[in-house]
Amino acid sequence: MREGGQVLLVITLLLLAGSMVVTSAMISLVASQHRVAKEMQLAKQSLALAEGALEEVVYRHKNGLNVSSTEVLIEGITTVTTDTTNTLDGMDVVSVSDHAGRIRKLETVLIEGDGASFAFGVQTDNGGIFLENNSEVLGNIYSNGPIVGHGLNRVTGTAISAGPSGYIYEIHATGSMYAHEIEDSYTEEDAYYQVIDVGTVVDGTKYPGSPNLATTTLPISDAMLDSWADYASSSDVLEAECIAAGGTIVYDADVTLGPAKIPCDVEFEKFPVITIAGVLWIEGDVSFTQGPEFEIHPGIGNKSVPIIVDDPADRLTSGRVDMANSGSWSGNGNRSYLLLVSRNESAEQGGSEVAIGITNSTGGALITYAPHGEINMRNNTDLTEITAYRVRLENNTQVIYDTGLASAIFNTGPGGGYVIDSWTEVE
Repeated sequence: MREGGQVLLVITLLLLAGSMVVTSAMISLVASQHRVAKEMQLAKQSLALAEGALEEVVYRHKNGLNVSSTEVLIEGITTVTTDTTNTLDGMDVVSVSDHAGRIRKLETVLIEGDGASFAFGVQTDNGGIFLENNSEVLGNIYSNGPIVGHGLNRVTGTAISAGPSGYIYEIHATGSMYAHEIEDSYTEEDAYYQVIDVGTVVDGTKYPGSPNLATTTLPISDAMLDSWADYASSSDVLEAECIAAGGTIVYDADVTLGPAKIPCDVEFEKFPVITIAGVLWIEGDVSFTQGPEFEIHPGIGNKSVPIIVDDPADRLTSGRVDMANSGSWSGNGNRSYLLLVSRNESAEQGGSEVAIGITNSTGGALITYAPHGEINMRNNTDLTEITAYRVRLENNTQVIYDTGLASAIFNTGPGGGYVIDSWTEVE
């Protein structure tokens, strides 16, 4: 009996010792997790203060408010220091938060200029998108009006016709389709609609009764275009040159233009190199023939530059662009484009004038923009992006969207503000 009792006592002691070891380990683990959780919470607090200070300084820079090159914020035991350094293209702003030795560091790069996001290969207002004769868009398309094809024209992306009158007809989309009504079309993914016909093929899932997507504004406002034109006219006005040329300036030799206003019609002919060094406002009509080469001045860097074609006194029959057999358009980097704008309003007012007509041309780094007019592309034309009141693509034309357009920054002179180029945590 005595030996049995001793054995039982030993077993009990061993079990007790084992349970104490397990309990101790669990207590240690819980304590460790508590410390980790507390450190994470303190680190998040440090990051939140760094973000808040950075947002405040960036807001002040973007809105022209007073701000010192070094700003210090003290919140309890946390000190946040935000330093601004001028760069060639803008500013570099760094915010460092120290919360009892817990360091979090954020950096944002501001670039001087005006920003605009071209998020779609083709975007239109109420005038809609019309694709004919094997024309196609390599990218998403968004229209406040109808999207109408002829024989299942191809869109390699999503097709959206917004609003209660949204309508898609004879389109083949590799992505999904969104419209109030879809007819005689083919989507390789899903379809969101109120009305659909039996002739439409949907490889994915049908979502009947889907709400109509909201219509949207175009990327660049009329007010911004006005400010760009004002800067061009305040820089240089080539009135004497227009008078000497008899009302139409012909550029057929190499030349550098901008920032400037040309108050007459302009023709670019033959094979010159046209260097755009700033915002150019042409007050009249413009034609491009044969093979001129357009490039952005190297001093502008990796930014875009607008060429505005507009006659404010006659926006129904003037301010038109005619581009035939034209040459090339080159920027200075992966986000540097030439923006060709027509402010002709004939299409929106029910007229027949074409704001920008392009035939047998290769675009390169070219964005075309006609917020109140029609852009018409035909005969094997290739462009990067099109935005207009109405777009019509004919005869094997192709739009190949460039992802860099999602964050284009325009060089518009010292009157421009600042655009956020990047925002990252570096420590």
